[in-house]
Amino acid sequence: MESVRLTSAEIKQQCHDRLRQRPPPFSDDKSNYVVLCDKYGQETEFAVKIADAFSADQLQYDLAMMQFFKNGPASDKYTTPTGYGILEDTNYSFLVMERLSGQTTWERMNNGADDLSPADATAIAEALEALQKDRIRSSILIRGNKLTPLTHWHPQGQLFGYDNDGGRMVDDRDDFHSFLKVRFEEAEVDPEVVSVTTDCLAHGEPSPHNLIHCPDGRIAFLDLRTTFLAPRWWDYYAVHRSIGGSKYSEPLKRAMERCGMGIDQRVLAELDDKFLPWFCRLGGAWARRENKERETQGRKDSARAVEPGQSSGTVVAY
Repeated sequence: MESVRLTSAEIKQQCHDRLRQRPPPFSDDKSNYVVLCDKYGQETEFAVKIADAFSADQLQYDLAMMQFFKNGPASDKYTTPTGYGILEDTNYSFLVMERLSGQTTWERMNNGADDLSPADATAIAEALEALQKDRIRSSILIRGNKLTPLTHWHPQGQLFGYDNDGGRMVDDRDDFHSFLKVRFEEAEVDPEVVSVTTDCLAHGEPSPHNLIHCPDGRIAFLDLRTTFLAPRWWDYYAVHRSIGGSKYSEPLKRAMERCGMGIDQRVLAELDDKFLPWFCRLGGAWARRENKERETQGRKDSARAVEPGQSSGTVVAY
């Protein structure tokens, strides 16, 4: 973290000062975000995202995606912060990143009092479209059978709550296809209507709190823990279910449709009427059962790796 002109101790101190002012649970998009100041108290171009022990692993996805987007060609429609690294503390983790200039979409909507403007809706839709059409980065993930630069992913966002799925980690792209397929079968979602194939990048949670309107006209994507190689309908559905409400989602859905990102209304019906009710009732239990089965299989695989004559505590190294 050499490019950050503050010591690790100084960064942690400013974060703990913020935590004393606004302790968890983090109630809004600013409560876990700290703009770092220099020794004279002046704001710097660096910021920190704070995560407690429960959600610390989310920062790994954030950082990996930030680094992924900084490699390769830049877009004239969207950008992401530069990620500098993660500092660990006893109860918290701190993601040190670039502080980007501009207002969030929520702020431009007068904190939700106003409708999303047509111009802002178009800018966001074009940014999401450019992300979806980023064939260079999506191809890298597809070739590596990856969902994220870390390969694996914890399903989260508008379709899956972070912990409501029982904490089931998906290993790779193939595993996600199986993960989604078996859940859709249980929920009786029509596979001819809702595809499970992952072939494009999606932000995953393009809420008005996670988008910054930069001075150069680009949209900056924040909260990249939900960004992954997704089915094509993913971001439109995320907007459809957005916590920003209809003043945000309806203008943005119309703009996405104009950009060619609209989806068949039957997809919305299948997910709204079949999948989400099933998931709310049984999704967590289903994932916990899968986790238990995976742990059992892992123990069996470890036992088979023990050579004859060795103690059960000795595992053959490959």
